[in-house]
Amino acid sequence: MAETLSELIEFNVRSSMPVAVRSWATPICPTLVPNLPTLLVRGHMSDLVSEKSAQEFVQLRPDGNFLDVSRAGHMVPADTNDLFMGAVKEFLDTLT
Repeated sequence: MAETLSELIEFNVRSSMPVAVRSWATPICPTLVPNLPTLLVRGHMSDLVSEKSAQEFVQLRPDGNFLDVSRAGHMVPADTNDLFMGAVKEFLDTLT
């Protein structure tokens, strides 16, 4: 499990790239994109997104939105689809 937000980004970026690209790839940190509306939805029982990395996100993006879903693991939409879709719709409604 990635313990910090940087480790989580690094893991996701590198795991989706061809091996030849991974050696020089640098992840895009959310703090480098100012004023970008952001929603982090974390399943409280996730074995991939730690509570520590979620708290780091909150500190790095105080203007961001964070939802910690108590009855969900890593796949929040599969575990609590109605709650997930409601949160995403509410977030998207704030953008229009």
